Amino acid sequence: MRRLALQLAVVGLLLPWQAGAECKAVSGPATTALVELYTSEGCNSCPPADKWLSALKGDQVVPLSLHVDYWNHLGWQDRFSSPQFSQRQAQLVQRGNGRVVYTPQVVLDGRDFRPWRNTDAYDRAVRAIHSRPAQARIELAARQVRPGDWAVSFGAQVIRKHGRAIAYLALYENGLQTRVSGGENKGAVLHHDRVVRAWLGPTPVDETGQIRMQLNLKPSEAVDYTRSGVAAIIEDRDNGEVLQALAMPLCAD
Repeated sequence: MRRLALQLAVVGLLLPWQAGAECKAVSGPATTALVELYTSEGCNSCPPADKWLSALKGDQVVPLSLHVDYWNHLGWQDRFSSPQFSQRQAQLVQRGNGRVVYTPQVVLDGRDFRPWRNTDAYDRAVRAIHSRPAQARIELAARQVRPGDWAVSFGAQVIRKHGRAIAYLALYENGLQTRVSGGENKGAVLHHDRVVRAWLGPTPVDETGQIRMQLNLKPSEAVDYTRSGVAAIIEDRDNGEVLQALAMPLCAD
C-alpha cells in the first residue's frame, strides 16, 4: 500500500496566492476556538467523545481528532495513532500545569477542558474565546493540480506582537470507519471524523510576524482527499495560547 506522500516548502513572506486556486478561506476578526480531542480506538470510553467531536458544527470552532499511540500495546493497534500526537498531548498537559495525561481528553484553546459533555459549559467557553479579537490572520487556498494531486497554500500574519509565535498545518479526514477485533473495543465498529492524518510544525513565524507554507499532497491509498480538509493554527510557543485557527475542506476543479 502506498503511504501518504507530502511535500512541504516554508517561505518567510506572505506571498500572493497561487493563480487558479479552486477554493479559499480567510479567518475572521474574532478568535476561532481550537478543539483538540486526544483519543484512541483502544480506549472503551473514547467512542462517545469521538461522536461528540463529529457533531461539532459552526464557524466558531476548528475541531481536530488526534489519536495517541500509548494504547497500542493493550490489544489493538490504532491505525490513526502517532507518537507525535502523544507528545503534543503531554506538552499541552505540562504547559497547563496538569498532572495526568488521559483519554479521552478535550483540549480547548490549549487548555484541558473536562466539562465537554456539558453543552452549556462548552457553549459558554467557545463564546468567550470567540469574543476575543483575533491576534493573527490566516489564509488557506487549495486546488487540485491533477487527479489525486493537490496544492495547498497557507499564509498568516500575526496582528499583535508575538516574538515566539509558531504555526501548524494539519491534514484531516472525515468519514472513517474501523471494525475493531481486539482490545477494550473488541467487536465494535467505530466511526471517526476530523482525524488528523498529517501534522506539520511547529514552524516559527518570522521576525515580521509572517509565514507562508506550501503543501503538496501526492496520490495516496492511505487518505481519501475527497473527504479531507486542512487546518492551520497559530499559537504562542510559550503559553500555548491559540492566536487563531482556520479549517477548510479540500476541493477539486
